[in-house]
Amino acid sequence: MVRFRLMAVLHWGMFSAFNCYYVMFLREERGVSATGLGALMAVYTCSAIAGQYLLGFLCDKIGARRPVYIAIIIAVAAAIASFPRWTGQAALYAVMAAIGFLQSPLSAIIDSWIFHFLARSRAEKRYGTIRLFGSLGWALNALFTAFLINKFGFTVIFYICAGYAAALVAAAAITPDARPVAAEKEGIRLRTALGRLLRVKSYVFIVAVAFLLFMGEQTAYNFVALLMKDSGGDVIMLGFNYLFSAGSEVPTMFLSVWLLRRWSAKRVLTAAVVAYALRFIIILLFRTPQAVVVAAVCEGIGYGLFITSFRNYIYAVAPPELRTTAMAVSDAVYLNVAVIIGGTAGGVLIDAFGIYWLVAASLGLTLAALALLLGNWFLAGRKTAGRFLAPVAEQDSAD
Repeated sequence: MVRFRLMAVLHWGMFSAFNCYYVMFLREERGVSATGLGALMAVYTCSAIAGQYLLGFLCDKIGARRPVYIAIIIAVAAAIASFPRWTGQAALYAVMAAIGFLQSPLSAIIDSWIFHFLARSRAEKRYGTIRLFGSLGWALNALFTAFLINKFGFTVIFYICAGYAAALVAAAAITPDARPVAAEKEGIRLRTALGRLLRVKSYVFIVAVAFLLFMGEQTAYNFVALLMKDSGGDVIMLGFNYLFSAGSEVPTMFLSVWLLRRWSAKRVLTAAVVAYALRFIIILLFRTPQAVVVAAVCEGIGYGLFITSFRNYIYAVAPPELRTTAMAVSDAVYLNVAVIIGGTAGGVLIDAFGIYWLVAASLGLTLAALALLLGNWFLAGRKTAGRFLAPVAEQDSAD
């Protein structure tokens, strides 16, 4: 597992440099408005939907992850390196579309790769002990990048990404690929793969919950640089925000191994939604940069609980031959389709009423996701409640 942990550090470290600060780069260096940023996010996420489905399916089709992963890392690193060269609106849209198509499937591909490795010894619940190294890499590099930006300017982002990409390709090259399960050797087609996933009711339900949750959460996360600025913070405070957010994911993901052995994935996911709601409540109550940083701890706890329970649940209920596709499609829905709506509407909302209206709307969507989870639990009767409280493997076999 050492190689996967190294890959996790490098993978999330690379993308923290770009994802955490490209909004500020566009705002400060290019003068893009909040509405324009929302439109760019929408372009990114539209192209990401296609990338999630096509590249995720490609891994399932060939029964391999490593060659696809390495090729994508090289391509997305080249796209990110070209980012500061473009100044025109059309060029920015084009490069954001390319980055979205290439970058978005990567987390599902590496996670599927990890789960296939863990499944050999029936240790899928230990996913959190690997993924926490990604959060550690994200947290440390986000703060490190903030200090470098403060000293050298925003263009340092793109040099950092290039260095991480080179190291990541080397690490991936020496990491054994996941062996395809027997079902992956069967013929599967692109046209029928999505239909097969949509027939799995438990898969559709959990993706719907994630969609509601992240329509607010991911949109607010994408605009956190503007939130920090409007609350009186600077780029260093933003770096600490990312440090506290990703840093709190680390112990939470470690704890998730214990939680998933005792609770169902849905119950752990419910705890994640509560943590996200607390984040928005703290921001709305205090409205200072310090409050934003403190609230980031709640966000980190929420994400640590969410990603470990969500990935375990998806891996358990998805058809074995479509597990990478299932993870990629779920990512496309809750990270991309949700942000097409939330990002565009969020930018308009910020320009019209201010950033805190976006935070309030995000809280409303989070509470809607919580209501959906609790409604499923209470209204489905005693049998469903028993599965809700059971360990994930028991619940998923029942579903």
